[in-house]
Amino acid sequence: MEDAEECGRSSTTFVDFEDFTITANDIILDYQIPESIRLKYYELCRAQKSYLHSGLLATISGSLAAKFISDTVKIADAIKSSNISTPQSDFALWDKTLAGFESLGIEVGFLRARVTKLSRLADNTPQAERDELRFLEEASAPW
Repeated sequence: MEDAEECGRSSTTFVDFEDFTITANDIILDYQIPESIRLKYYELCRAQKSYLHSGLLATISGSLAAKFISDTVKIADAIKSSNISTPQSDFALWDKTLAGFESLGIEVGFLRARVTKLSRLADNTPQAERDELRFLEEASAPW
């Protein structure tokens, strides 16, 4: 995957959004993903200096890859908008879903780490109430 190699982890820069093409298993996915989702996915990739889907299993279809990418963005948005009263079941569901994506080759470890940290902050209710500001700072921190 040429574009994934060009923007790999060793790179200190990342392509501009205009040059950002989502390709999985030689299939261009740009037309299967709404531009608003593509932009948010681009921001996640740029923050990690890597195409998050570059390790995706070759057996995954283009439409399924597009769905995984869209769901990754939706979970990232949910993480960002979570708060101290977000149910532990939400954190558990996000982590389980991301773990599944990770097992298929999508680099989402940084999202899982954020979910774990936020879950721990929210889990200790008396402490969590005191740490609400810390929680909000962590939830809205850059990737």
